[in-house]
Amino acid sequence: MELHQKWTDGEHKTLLELKEKGKTSQEIANELTNKYNLLFTAPAVRGRLGRVKNKIEYADRKNVGNTIEEYIEHLIKHQEELQRFDDRQTSVTLDIKDDKPIGIVFTGDWHVGGLYTAHKDMLEDFKVMSETDGLYNITMGDYADNYNSGSHKGGMFEQIENPDVQKDLIEYMFKNFLGESNLAVLKGNHDQWEVRETSEDFVKHLARLIESPYLWYGGEINLRLGNQVYKIIARHTYLGNSALNTTNSQRRLFDETQGDVIALGHLHYNEVYSKSKAGKDTVWIRTGTYKRTDDYTQWVIGGSGKGDIRQPMVILFPKEKKILDFRDMYDGIKYLRLLREHKESALA
Repeated sequence: MELHQKWTDGEHKTLLELKEKGKTSQEIANELTNKYNLLFTAPAVRGRLGRVKNKIEYADRKNVGNTIEEYIEHLIKHQEELQRFDDRQTSVTLDIKDDKPIGIVFTGDWHVGGLYTAHKDMLEDFKVMSETDGLYNITMGDYADNYNSGSHKGGMFEQIENPDVQKDLIEYMFKNFLGESNLAVLKGNHDQWEVRETSEDFVKHLARLIESPYLWYGGEINLRLGNQVYKIIARHTYLGNSALNTTNSQRRLFDETQGDVIALGHLHYNEVYSKSKAGKDTVWIRTGTYKRTDDYTQWVIGGSGKGDIRQPMVILFPKEKKILDFRDMYDGIKYLRLLREHKESALA
């Protein structure tokens, strides 16, 4: 059927009669289509009604024919598409095809580019991690020091490289050492500073670069290994940080999630705590930092305020639900190597 193009006086008269009867735009369009054997549409009907006022007829008045209902439908579709293309997620399930125990290092708060960041130790650790069979990693955020004019005032003066160069160094670390064995990439508050200023998300870029899930500020990792499923809850930080009860945040997060492993970063001290709670074994971790100190730390704490550069690690078993925890990955790596050299039964 041919689409109606130009209104005649007769068509307009019928249009007004139908409107007087209380017909909707779609009902009017249907009746006009049946009567004149031309395709009338509801938007065309609304447009005609909106452009005629007494003897005045507007040829191109714009503020007609648009309804809030139509806009809401468009908005919802647009929102759904945006969410579909949003890389961020808060849970991921993955399988590791291995019949031997594996290790996972939780590493974050690198603060690449900081004046007192242990870059040499960081590079050595990452090389060892990349060369160790069966060892994986979850990166916990705050990769760059990333101070800019919109972050903490004066922080940029303790950086030995600007944020752009810091990102080049971090890309190198991920591409050459961590990417192939990475399970998930998290974002920290230092990483968010540039998003707040420019909307550019470098952590999203990193996750895409190494083809890993972007777990936002953290979430749930369901790791299937052998006939076991391990629920790992990793976040950059969480509610309830306490200087008196240093695992309070992990306790609260366990109560919410019942995770087998609860890992947090952000506070720059290394801590591993294993216990039984709610009828299961669970390990609670704080991941430490490569930033040994800075001006803020010395102002608040003084000479004793030094970041712990040890990287914590767990070993997971495929045939039984068992978690071994280590404050220092080098202790864990020694044990992991023994286990994977077919000596698991002798060490059990």
